[in-house]
Amino acid sequence: MSPNPSYQEAYLSRSGLGPPICPISWQAIHNPDFRAVAEADGRDLTFAELDRLVEQRAALYSTFQPSVVPLRSWNTVQLIADIYGALRAGRPPFVISPRWPDARFDEIVTLATQAPAHAEQPVEAKKEDVLLGFTLVLTSGSTGSPKIAFHTPENHLSSAIAVNSILEPGVGDRWLWSLPAFHIGGLAILWRSFVAGSAVQLATRDQSIAQQLLSAPPTLISLVPTQLHDLVTEGVRCPAAVRDVVVGGASLNADLLASAIELGYPIRTTYGMTETSSMISLSDRWGSASGETSERKNVHAGILLGGVETRTDDEGVLEVRGPVVFQGYAGLERDQEDWMSTGDTVRFTSEGNLEIGERADGMILSGGENIDPNEVAATLSSLEGVVAAVVVGVPHARFGERPVAFVQMSGELPTKDWFESELAALLPKFCIPDHFLSLGPIPPEALKHSRAELKENAIRIVATLKDPLP
Repeated sequence: MSPNPSYQEAYLSRSGLGPPICPISWQAIHNPDFRAVAEADGRDLTFAELDRLVEQRAALYSTFQPSVVPLRSWNTVQLIADIYGALRAGRPPFVISPRWPDARFDEIVTLATQAPAHAEQPVEAKKEDVLLGFTLVLTSGSTGSPKIAFHTPENHLSSAIAVNSILEPGVGDRWLWSLPAFHIGGLAILWRSFVAGSAVQLATRDQSIAQQLLSAPPTLISLVPTQLHDLVTEGVRCPAAVRDVVVGGASLNADLLASAIELGYPIRTTYGMTETSSMISLSDRWGSASGETSERKNVHAGILLGGVETRTDDEGVLEVRGPVVFQGYAGLERDQEDWMSTGDTVRFTSEGNLEIGERADGMILSGGENIDPNEVAATLSSLEGVVAAVVVGVPHARFGERPVAFVQMSGELPTKDWFESELAALLPKFCIPDHFLSLGPIPPEALKHSRAELKENAIRIVATLKDPLP
């Protein structure tokens, strides 16, 4: 059941009349005793209690310098208060993964300050607890030249409303906060839950995804395929309380989907990206015979959500626009009327479902993280003795894909330990290639190495290694 009146109705009625009211504040006024956060230790936090925490952080951040609020944190109640407190104070919150090397932290915070300037929050706005400015999300997941996407609260709210129209979360629902807030998928869980008046369910970092799911079964959960793989491998049956399991972040293997269905998981597949404020398509619940999953190579990502316009270019790459599309990258704003390329080749089935093909830019999708092979290669090329480097993605049973590097040295190829040691201060751990192979000279008839041929070679070589799956 959804609260009546609803935040969604209030938001839509104010459309175009100024900044949106904070959904936490709205729920605190209209539904103060509704559960907003279910903590791992069994305690609940109401919307009235959460709103007070947000107010405290807003007062702190109203005079915060510099203007960007860097939040290096895993998912906590404090992080929720910091995100919405910063937005109420007109200061952009920037959630950063604790896994980022210390040496890179100042660099990305400095880059974040290149996001566009924004107005100070007026006194009358503070009385209404409206949200100003934007959020910042590090995207591409890697390396030498990180990109920081910025979204307005309206982007997030438009996305939440579109998703909620399908999943219909409401009072009594608990959405497991199973994805980190420094990724758009984790951040989106907050907006969907608070718009609906439902609860965000916290888990502790020392719990596996199975323990999180079983210790206090939620009603809704978002997963990347790696997390689903772990549940299926452990033989964990889906608790009866779970109504929907949304799987995205990378393509889902048909065999894994079939195995999850056998264990009772009500799977919905989705497609989206940081630049679209999370998902832009969502499937119906897959059944045992839904789309004959065991015989399909590509598992579709469902139908487009409301408010999303799409088209494909001459090469079949999907382009999108609409209220969920982000505002641009730090240092590079975009025209909201322009189409944005997703970088993914797609096709639509006769039923209108979206099937995702290859990445046109070669991006490696690994365990829910995006790894730009060109940026990893550029970082490798900066190491002493490295003449050239090419990075490709190879299939991996658990992570979907993992990077493998081909490296040309001025001398002998160093050990894997040497590469890992040198890269540890430059890359997040998940971006460091699993294997480092020798890159031969460019064939005389070619202008550059063939990435497709190198990928085939990498798959063949890794398959012969004693321990191919680190």
